Amino acid sequence: MSGSPVATERRVQRAPVLRRLTPLCGLVAAATATACGGTSPSAETARTRSAPASSSAPAAPSTRTGSAPASSAPAAPSTHRARARITVRTAGSRYGRVLVDARGRTLYLFTRDGTGASRCGGACARAWPPYVVAGGGRAGAGAHTPLIGVIRRKEGSRQLTYNGHPLYYYVGDRAPGDILCQDVEEYGGHWWVVSPAGGPVTGSGTPCGRSR
Repeated sequence: MSGSPVATERRVQRAPVLRRLTPLCGLVAAATATACGGTSPSAETARTRSAPASSSAPAAPSTRTGSAPASSAPAAPSTHRARARITVRTAGSRYGRVLVDARGRTLYLFTRDGTGASRCGGACARAWPPYVVAGGGRAGAGAHTPLIGVIRRKEGSRQLTYNGHPLYYYVGDRAPGDILCQDVEEYGGHWWVVSPAGGPVTGSGTPCGRSR
């Protein structure tokens, strides 16, 4: 026998119910997988779109000029330049206007010197010390800057020249305005005080070491 009519009717009634439950089971399984660690593509996409911009993104470059730190900018060149100190000027004397240094000490030329060269060394340079400078020079009142020059002496020092003549002091001149050895011949040449034009002043001589 195939069974009672009642049992047959129950099987027929359960079949539609099972067909309806099958899709539901699939949905439940999918939901369970999602809850256990999966993420649906649509949820991930929504999260990505709503995420804030990364804080590590570089800032847009500034378009303002002159905003660089002061320490990175080169220092502006000074508009003031120190002028060379006065090295020669003129002063009045019994021989007229003569060349002196910035302190008023008398300067001399030596006729044995060639133009732009000194021939006074050793004992000569001790009696007639060369006018040694650190650099160039500038003319003061009565003198002319274009006539100023510098030569290199044998020992390496720089001696000031005027109109091509190396300039010297006399060791016996102690104070500004002293002219104690004018128009004398020593060490193979003649010694003269110097005019503003750069030539010798050939006035009457003064015996060396005496004042007139």
